[in-house]
Amino acid sequence: MEKVYAAFYLNGFLFIQHLTEDGDAMQALKRKNS
Repeated sequence: MEKVYAAFYLNGFLFIQHLTEDGDAMQALKRKNS
C-alpha cells in the first residue's frame, strides 16, 4: 500500500505544480497587458 500512496502523492504534487505554473503564467500575462 505504501507504494500506491507514494505514487498518488507524487502525481498530486506534480499536478499541483503544473497548476501553479499555469497560474504564474496567467499572472505574467495580466501584468504584461496592464
